[in-house]
Amino acid sequence: MRRAGCLLSLIGVLAWPALAHAVIVYGGDGTQNVADFATTDPRNRVGIVGSSLSGVYLGSVGGQDWVLTAKHVGAGSFTLDGTVYSAVSDSAVQLTNANGTVADLILYRIDTPLDWSIISISGTASSVGATVTMIGNGYNRQTSLVGWDIAGTTWSAVSPEAVGADAIGYYYAADGSRTLRWGTNTVSQANQPVSYSGWTTTCGITRFDALNGDAQGASGDSGGGVFTQNADGTSSLAGIMLAIGTYSEYGQLANTAVLGNVTCYADLSAYRSQILTTIPEPATVPVLLGLATLGLAAIRRWWRRR
Repeated sequence: MRRAGCLLSLIGVLAWPALAHAVIVYGGDGTQNVADFATTDPRNRVGIVGSSLSGVYLGSVGGQDWVLTAKHVGAGSFTLDGTVYSAVSDSAVQLTNANGTVADLILYRIDTPLDWSIISISGTASSVGATVTMIGNGYNRQTSLVGWDIAGTTWSAVSPEAVGADAIGYYYAADGSRTLRWGTNTVSQANQPVSYSGWTTTCGITRFDALNGDAQGASGDSGGGVFTQNADGTSSLAGIMLAIGTYSEYGQLANTAVLGNVTCYADLSAYRSQILTTIPEPATVPVLLGLATLGLAAIRRWWRRR
């Protein structure tokens, strides 16, 4: 196969800016893995930003409810379980790296308190070989695998079983249907700084392989969640999908997911402390309240001494 290294392209911005597509899952008929987890499962926090992109509801502290998504997605209405919540004007906070440069991540508030606890955010980077669950919203894929012969930048469809096919993958669904869908993958690269459009973000990277259930982000999937499983069986939010790597040097067709493509996601362990500074952990709230009470008591004692 003449598949020599993928080029990262910003999801939904550089390659096909008007489109928003879902996680593509290898195998089956393409209708599997609809995201419908229990309310208490963090993976149920992935929703729709605007009309079709993705974001993750982080939870509520002090009556303020927060969403995390890619900066290039932007703050917008957030739909979760069919209910639409408006973004709070001017509430967006862009995250930064340790050296002060900006990352492709923003936090913003929605206007209706849901009173859900703050989601568990992974404090350590996913290691190479670790399993992750990827969830995003958008176009479904067509049912069957397809193969392509590649001559220069011309792709010609052939049977995926054809001897010598240069690439194998899926076309996106022609009817434009979209679904929140999940799939799994393994981390192929970790702690990678990825730069584009003036942003640099610490990322993990997964690769699309011919394994049942293997997931690949697709154009427009930005803001979707990447989750790891803890030893006790619970899930933690490990990343936010940002970009995909395609065979653009060989003219990979629009609206396709090809084996060997990669997905780049922001590694939230690099931004966790900043997120929790903006959104205090629930455990810090009683401490802050306690300090306020102590302060009030000190003021009262001061007044009594006067």
